[in-house]
Amino acid sequence: MVSINIFEDITPYTLSKVSSILESVKDGDDLELNIASYGGELLPTISIIDLIKSKNLKTTANIVGFAASAAAILALSCDVVTMSSLGSLMIHSAWSEEPDGSGKMSDSDDPGIKRCNQVQLQIINKRCKAISDKTLKQDNWYNANECLKLGLIDNIQDNSTIINAFYAKLKS
Repeated sequence: MVSINIFEDITPYTLSKVSSILESVKDGDDLELNIASYGGELLPTISIIDLIKSKNLKTTANIVGFAASAAAILALSCDVVTMSSLGSLMIHSAWSEEPDGSGKMSDSDDPGIKRCNQVQLQIINKRCKAISDKTLKQDNWYNANECLKLGLIDNIQDNSTIINAFYAKLKS
């Protein structure tokens, strides 16, 4: 089994890091993603998902504390998703700052934002059909029990189990 820790905002650097690790992974191997991230950029996240899927890996995401935004999408793309009992997952619309530097966000009617949201929903709806375009219009925070009830995760792990596994992987 190969483990990758995603304890950062997802950026092109994260894509490069994951790509380098995946070069040595054989098709059909097990891959474990340990995730504690506020999210980041959706496009590098989608590229990471595509790279993983191209290897036909059995994937497990362990949400350690939280997976928000793009990190949630990465986690939800895995075959099995576990979360600590204190964990949180946040899903919302893709967004982008306007290029004029005003700090304003792009309109949700922007074709690029619409396309990104379609991709997010394609991944989310494999697990939970209840989440729609309308749901994405705001930040939606779900605790571990809510995630399990909605089918967003497969199981809740005792905090000590997931945290001990996390520390063991950091040491190895």
